[in-house]
Amino acid sequence: MSDSAVSAFIPAPLQCGRFSLTFERPLVMGILNATPDSFSDGGRFLARDDALRQAERMIAEGVDLIDIGGESTRPGAPPVPLDEELARVIPLVEALRPLNVPLSIDTYKPAVMRAALAAGADLINDIWGFRQPGAIDAVREGNSGLCAMHMLGEPQTMQVGEPDYGDVVTDVRDFLAGRAQAPRAALAWTIADSADGWSLACPAPPSDDAALFERWVAQELAPARFIVEDAGCALRLPRAWLRSAP
Repeated sequence: MSDSAVSAFIPAPLQCGRFSLTFERPLVMGILNATPDSFSDGGRFLARDDALRQAERMIAEGVDLIDIGGESTRPGAPPVPLDEELARVIPLVEALRPLNVPLSIDTYKPAVMRAALAAGADLINDIWGFRQPGAIDAVREGNSGLCAMHMLGEPQTMQVGEPDYGDVVTDVRDFLAGRAQAPRAALAWTIADSADGWSLACPAPPSDDAALFERWVAQELAPARFIVEDAGCALRLPRAWLRSAP
C-alpha cells in the first residue's frame, strides 16, 4: 500500500487541552484507578503517593496519556459521592500536570468535569457519553478532548439479564455517531441588539461547519457578515437590512 493510501486512513489530529494528539501510530493510555474496588487494580493506588509513583512509572515506560478514575464502573459497582470522587482525582491532576503528559479524567459527573478541567485535565472520558444533565455544558468551553463511551444500562444493572442488542455493531456505531453530534447541537446562540444591527453569537463551531455556514450566509444573506474568532463566532445583520427584510 502506498504512503498516500496509508495516510488516508490516519485520523485528523485531536486537540486535547494542552496537546495535539496525532495518530501515525497507536497511542497507549495508562489507566490510573484511584479507587478501592476497580476490577483491574482496585486498592493498589488509592493512596495519593502510590498513585503518583504509578503514574511516574507509566510515563517512564512510554505511555502517551494517563486516564485517572475515582469511581469504579465495573459491573455492580455502587456510585461514589461527589466529594469523595473529587478528593481522589483532583489532587492527582494538580500533581501530574507539570509532567507534560496529557491527562484524562474518567467521570460522568459534570461537577467533576468542571473541577478537573480547572485543575488542568486535557481530556474528559465519559462512560455515559455526556448524557447526564449538565455534562455538555461542563465541557462546552475550552479545547479539551472528549471521549464518549457506549454503555448499555448502568454499572449496577448492566449485567442483570442478557444485554439486548438488535445488531451490536450497528447499535453501538449509531449511538456513538449520535453522541459525537450532541455538543454541536447544544451550541447556544445569544442575541444582542447594538446600534448598527443585531448580532447572534455562539462558541466557535468546528472549522468545516463554520466554512459551510459562512458560504450559506454569503449566498442567502448577502448584507450579513459571519465572523469566526478564537472565542466564538457571530452572525451580524445590519439594522437597515432587518427593516427591509420580508
